[in-house]
Amino acid sequence: MCEGSQLLRELYHPGYSVAHAQLCPDRGRSMRLMMLICSAPSHFHRRLAIRLTWGYKANRRDIAVAFLLGQTESYRINQLIDQEDKLWGDVIRGQFIDTYSNMTLKTLSLLDWVSAYCQLVPRILKVDDDVFINVPKLLDFITAQADSVWTIWGNVRSTYSPNRERGSKYYVSKVIYPSKEYPPFASGPAYLMTSDVAQALRTAAYFERYFPLEDVFFTGLLAQKLLIRRKHAPEFAYSRLQDPDVFRHISIHGVSYLKQFYWWNKLFT
Repeated sequence: MCEGSQLLRELYHPGYSVAHAQLCPDRGRSMRLMMLICSAPSHFHRRLAIRLTWGYKANRRDIAVAFLLGQTESYRINQLIDQEDKLWGDVIRGQFIDTYSNMTLKTLSLLDWVSAYCQLVPRILKVDDDVFINVPKLLDFITAQADSVWTIWGNVRSTYSPNRERGSKYYVSKVIYPSKEYPPFASGPAYLMTSDVAQALRTAAYFERYFPLEDVFFTGLLAQKLLIRRKHAPEFAYSRLQDPDVFRHISIHGVSYLKQFYWWNKLFT
């Protein structure tokens, strides 16, 4: 990727090789929540674990769940994804190359999908495939915030400085971002937004320069520019938690596919 010299729209290829518009019936008019899970092409076990745990709990008429993947050059992985999607019908494939450095493009693809196929759904959860979601707790949270608009909820980091160490996956040069501190942003593993936010971020992103950290870019820099509210919700946990916390948190980050079953059993048995 370039040092922030190109506009995002010059790097992004819109559209989907597989869109699955039917996952959001009537553009989300009768739904409460769209859960879009960012997953790497090779993470078959993680996707299966989610389908058999909290993704299954979310399988109801007013909630939809889908996985968002990009493209890979591996013929074998593409074959397996095709078979997976024939079985489950929940894998959306964007046109971007699926790498960590393209996470900003991945989130833009997610927002594009919402704008194209699900713009009437009131709430969108962007979540990674190494996160456990306490679905009942999430729905209670959404009910309590039912009247909110123009808002992002998550684990909001308020005093966070750019990483200047070359070699770090979080490295951001002074050329890209000269300031010493980021604006408040919702940490990337899981954040919830209102539908008006999703569409505004998507539109604004096309006119901005590429920035490598998707959470800082969308929920920090762009949200600040658009005066979008970012509300810290401690229920969105960032780091690993001890057992009792699963009952009072919406999300737990850093969860292996085996741990998905552990947390699921802990919560419902």
